[in-house]
Amino acid sequence: MGAGRGELEVSYPAPHHLKGVSLEDLWKMLLKSSHNTCSTKKAEEIMAWVAADGEMKRDYQESRDFLIQSHVQDILFKKEEVQKVEDQLSRMMKQLGFQLEAIPCIDLVTASALVAEIGDIHRFSCPDKLARFAGIAPVKFSSGGKGKKQKSKQGNRTLHGIFYNLAVQQVQVSKGSKLPRNPAFLAYYE
Repeated sequence: MGAGRGELEVSYPAPHHLKGVSLEDLWKMLLKSSHNTCSTKKAEEIMAWVAADGEMKRDYQESRDFLIQSHVQDILFKKEEVQKVEDQLSRMMKQLGFQLEAIPCIDLVTASALVAEIGDIHRFSCPDKLARFAGIAPVKFSSGGKGKKQKSKQGNRTLHGIFYNLAVQQVQVSKGSKLPRNPAFLAYYE
């Protein structure tokens, strides 16, 4: 394979390509591919699996290798394209002057989705109107002098989904530490 994009990532599409490769060389390749997060233990595991597998070549191995390499190249290309899109979104958000990413749990993609769905926020004279537009404000139904509030089925469903996901993220508890992401929101929710 040439020295093009992703050469290291597709150097070993099948176990037989690892024949004669040292543990250190495999570890260095994994380290680079994983952005310095892969340990030597993972390289040792892979080498152990290859040794345990025994037969290194399968029927139609050349075609299998080609397909794996093609899929990896496609994934790498798409990752590059996603990065380009995120770079453009980041520039646009800076040009617009929005600082939504400063809010916990709002990343670039969520911030840009909020801006895209809301548009000019100044068109809403109060927060209640934005809540109604997003379909997150409860609707009061009444009959015969009795009324109750129910979930709205109207409004911008995409924006509703964004707000819903943000609300869920605000009350989540981190798996490892068991600490809430946002203690104030969790206390209010409970």
